[in-house]
Order: sequence, then C-alpha cells, then structure tokens
Amino acid sequence: MKYTDELKLSLIKNIISELNTERVAVAYEYTRESLQNDALQGGDNIYNKATDSNCSIGFRAKKGTTYGYVTAGHCFPVGANTTGGKVVSRVWSPSSNMDAEFINPNVGSLVPNTDRQGSRYQVNDFAVSQGSYVKAASWIANKTGYITSTSASASFKNDGTYTNLFCCSGGSVGGMSGGVNISGPYAIGITKGGGADNRYVVKASKITSSLGLTLY
Repeated sequence: MKYTDELKLSLIKNIISELNTERVAVAYEYTRESLQNDALQGGDNIYNKATDSNCSIGFRAKKGTTYGYVTAGHCFPVGANTTGGKVVSRVWSPSSNMDAEFINPNVGSLVPNTDRQGSRYQVNDFAVSQGSYVKAASWIANKTGYITSTSASASFKNDGTYTNLFCCSGGSVGGMSGGVNISGPYAIGITKGGGADNRYVVKASKITSSLGLTLY
C-alpha cells in the first residue's frame, strides 16, 4: 500500500480523535513536507507497461507548481503513465545535447531528497571535479567509481553523440538509465548509459535549464 498525503492525514486525524475521546489534549500541524511520499527515492524502479521498459528515478525538482523528479529522456514518451507517475515533459536529442524528462508522481506529493540507501543530497554539479568519488543509485545495481572526465563526449547506439557529460568509472547496466548519481552530499546528474567500464552522466544544471525546472 502507498501512503498518500490524504491517507496519512486521515490516519493522523483518526488517532487524534481517539486520543481526544480519552480527554487528552493534542496539538498538531500538517504540512506537505512532513507527509511527503517516502516511497519514491533516487534509484527506485520506474516501469511502463506499454513499452515494457524500466528506468531509475533521478533527483527531485519541480516544474512551476508541479512537484516531481527527473529521469532519462529516452526512457518513456511524453504522456506515458509509469509506476512512478506521468511523464510531463522531456528533451531527448543529440542536437539539443540533452536526455532527460520530468515526471509528476501519481501520489501528487513531494519526493524526498534521498537515494535508495538513505543518502541525502543537494543538487549541485559544480562542487565536483575529476577524481571525485561518485555512486550511481539504481534498483538493478548500485555502481561506484570516480569522475574520470568532467567534459566527456560519447556516442550511443540508435541515439547519437552527446558532449559535456561526466564520465565515471564503475560502468553501468540496463535499467540504470535516469538514476541519480551522488558525489558526497551532492546529486550531480543522472545516468545516461555506458558499458562495463564507463558510465556517462547528464549534468544536473543542464537538465534543470533545458526542462525549465527549479529545485526545492
């Protein structure tokens, strides 16, 4: 069962009602942040039945007043309903040098700034450099390594060539696309792809700029 904001609030009110019946004074305050959806974390699986494809959750962001998160743009088409919400917008093409999309969760609540291992992050890709330690969160595999280049170029099969990527050692496997990459306390971007040895990461600042997102 997923605990939506409405269900959580209902449970809280029921508890308070029972306590008040016992003549216990209770003061409470409800905020969206306190009841955020703790089921969605960086690296969690996202599945779309229509395309029978899986990707991973990236970092949280919002588009206007809509809260959500990013993943890789090659994962799902705009309008697709996934297990993690509906795809609102995406930019995916070598000509734009971008591969990212924004998803609004079905639960309509905030997404925690944590990955599957409970590591908290702030989104910042300017605080790292070549040699920085990076871990890539994903439901299928958690890969670790180091940044080997901060301005890499790479060509991807049935896609094209992309530039100004982070290149990290440690590699990647299918299903990791879109998953958040974290260095220290910072989410630096999302996995685009790679192979056994290298993993290419789309930079967070490029994603937010391209999709018109803000951070929270």
